[in-house]
Amino acid sequence: MSFIPGEVDLTGVYFVPLLVNGTLAVIMTLLTVILMDRFRLSRFFLFPQLTMLAMAAIYTVLLSFWVFPA
Repeated sequence: MSFIPGEVDLTGVYFVPLLVNGTLAVIMTLLTVILMDRFRLSRFFLFPQLTMLAMAAIYTVLLSFWVFPA
């Protein structure tokens, strides 16, 4: 039997798992964008802002599947 929490408890404050996933996804996206800028990979994208938004959405979905399932 696996334990899937309905919410995340952080020092007595309950958070929805999607909020935690979204926050972690934005942090992971920022780190990815910093690495892409450092290695000059962002020049291959037509709209880097939309690429960052898409990466944040993809990271949110992946985190909601494996880290904090809702």
